[in-house]
Amino acid sequence: MVRFIFALFTVLILAACGEGWDVGPNDGGHVFNKRFYYYYSEYCAYDSFGPYNCEGASSMSSYMWVGLRIDRDGMATLTLDGDSFVFLPGEYSEGYDYSYGGDYYQFYEGDEEITVYTDGFEMIFVDELNDEAIYYYADLPF
Repeated sequence: MVRFIFALFTVLILAACGEGWDVGPNDGGHVFNKRFYYYYSEYCAYDSFGPYNCEGASSMSSYMWVGLRIDRDGMATLTLDGDSFVFLPGEYSEGYDYSYGGDYYQFYEGDEEITVYTDGFEMIFVDELNDEAIYYYADLPF
């Protein structure tokens, strides 16, 4: 009984000090780990020059959430409304959009690409096969 109480006391002290409890989202094994919520969307026609004939942003019937985690080893996990997709290094890119003024991660699969800006304000889904793009916004873009 004394050993159990001592073990429990030790665990509580370690928990209070924050020692040995780094698991989950704050485990230090990632370079980026955030979740974003989007409430507005905008449909556009799309070609090699970019989007055109956009319908204007409108409120979605329910929000869409996106989770993005980039591990230190380069593995990326993109979660779209609960469905997770894993990308190896080379299956996505990281960049800076000078016209937008923000960092982004861009994921490719076949004729589709998803761009997630690290500030969480905007996400873009492009379907090159069907020549369309959908912009998702956390807030109205104007």
